[in-house]
Amino acid sequence: MPCPTTTSTLDVPAVLAAVFPVDSGDGQILVVGKRCADAVNNPMQSSEIRAVNCRQPTETRLQAACSRWNVGGCGQAFLGDGRLLLAGAAADGSEPGLGHRKCASYTATSTSFTETANLGQNEEADGGEKRLTLCTLGTGELLALDGACGKSGAERYQPLTDRWVQLPKGCPQSSTGDRHLRCHLLPDGDLFIPSPFASNGYCTRMDPWTGAAQTAAVYLPDPGYWAGDLPSVLLPLVPGNNYMPRILVCGQYPSQLLDFNYPTWHWQAVPRAGPMAMVRRPGSCATLLPTGQVLLTGGKAAVPTQTELYHPPFNAATQSHNYGTGSWETLQSTPIPPNDQSGGCLALSRSFSPHIQTAPGPGSQLAPSSSATARSLPSKWLQPRALEMSS
Repeated sequence: MPCPTTTSTLDVPAVLAAVFPVDSGDGQILVVGKRCADAVNNPMQSSEIRAVNCRQPTETRLQAACSRWNVGGCGQAFLGDGRLLLAGAAADGSEPGLGHRKCASYTATSTSFTETANLGQNEEADGGEKRLTLCTLGTGELLALDGACGKSGAERYQPLTDRWVQLPKGCPQSSTGDRHLRCHLLPDGDLFIPSPFASNGYCTRMDPWTGAAQTAAVYLPDPGYWAGDLPSVLLPLVPGNNYMPRILVCGQYPSQLLDFNYPTWHWQAVPRAGPMAMVRRPGSCATLLPTGQVLLTGGKAAVPTQTELYHPPFNAATQSHNYGTGSWETLQSTPIPPNDQSGGCLALSRSFSPHIQTAPGPGSQLAPSSSATARSLPSKWLQPRALEMSS
């Protein structure tokens, strides 16, 4: 499914994208961007909000409700009621930190964003985040982590009361806060953060209700993954392995796999293969497909990038992951120019559409989308969020 080329806009420095179900069953990709990342309180600037039909790639330009808000730097996640929440942005000169604390929600039936409660202030009385990580919890609430402003602790958003709850500071702030943390919800309700908060290489396990955090006895051996500019994926939880998590971090050579079923293994190297094997891809996007495979796209690499595909060692007969780490291959696809931020949307039709990317200069074009056809796998493979809460 090729996307309309008009969604590639040279003067939009950063974009976000999300997929919504709609009554027609086609699915809708929401694309949000900001024309000027630094002009947060400039009424002459406007947000770019567009909706793209997944089955027939027609584009609709929507109303921008937050024209003075830099949505390009937000964290995003879905609430339990189906709304998409954006949180955190860029500084606003009219009030210290206000732009960092801005939040808004969106539904597929909306034509604009609805502002929600702001993030709280921190000890410096500004607060909020520039590079925020949001994680959906089993209750439908969201947890906001880290960012560039040195917060006192994580915050949890309660959609029924429209408020943020400040959690106690349970772990040290990262030495370089201007980044996105990798964060995954485990079956027991804790969060696993494979982005070391300090430059010691150790991952963190966190209770999202109390804020208590402890350094997990899991050392991420490759310093290239410590900065948080490379993606990670929680692989499907399957009954044959008692729903034990498996986490893949990728984007440089080699990728790394952590299997909670074999804690003494620690992180295992998973070599990449093909022409992209040795290329570091900061800002790339790793998308979990319905097959349990992982599609790696985009990134600000030194050379134009091609799509890579990770094959997990899954045994359909026993509904389990076999011993081993799986393998990678580079797919034959049109090279994509380097970009600061990349992402991807997996539509309801199981087609994959590369995230609308911000072009680095004249002459850049969107590459044609690739299509991923799902094998006949259990329905649980198609519902990773439900599996995350299995016990």
